[in-house]
Amino acid sequence: EHLRRDGSRLEDTPVFWWCNQAGREDSPVCKKLRFKSELRSIDDPAERARVIAERRDEAMVRPSPEQLVAMRSEEREMLAAFCALPEKADHPFCARESITAMRGHDHAERDARERLTRHGVEERPIVEYDKAVEWFCRTDGTGHADGAANAASSMICASWRYRSAMHGASSHGDAAERKAAIVDEYRKVKEAHREVHDIKGHMAEQQRMLAEFCALEEKQATKLCVK
Repeated sequence: EHLRRDGSRLEDTPVFWWCNQAGREDSPVCKKLRFKSELRSIDDPAERARVIAERRDEAMVRPSPEQLVAMRSEEREMLAAFCALPEKADHPFCARESITAMRGHDHAERDARERLTRHGVEERPIVEYDKAVEWFCRTDGTGHADGAANAASSMICASWRYRSAMHGASSHGDAAERKAAIVDEYRKVKEAHREVHDIKGHMAEQQRMLAEFCALEEKQATKLCVK
């Protein structure tokens, strides 16, 4: 039995489960796990350094872009398969991965908001951008209160719903309820849009949203829309 830094058992982790499935021995994730297991058995620091230097590819010292893409792709597949198991629904890794992934997307959304609201030394009010997001996600882009077309597969709306869920749950002061709301919201988003980190798609959608919002006569004079 091997313990991780947080005290949990390695045998309980998604990667251990994944690499014990038939046919996974030579996958990027499992090769790295096997290499790290070998290193644990070497007590001499100099010997460990020598082994890492000789087997740089396995150690992923300086992985190529292709290696990183393969690794991340397999990690996403691994976590999706692991967390889809009924007995793993409440596993700490599944809740943590849900929250971490959505936080990453939320950070990308925040960065995009800051880029859009920066205009020389003058800040375009972020609150106006947030109003544009809410309008976009609550309407169909023509002002009608039917946002299904936008919200169903929209990355912007996924982030907006996530922030709304966090805000609404935290107001109850119930940590367990807040966590459950976040995880449930992420799972819905995951079904609607598999790739939450598609930044190019995010930016393209953002430009479409702003174009539609600023086309509204009553919004054309706002700082967000005045260029």
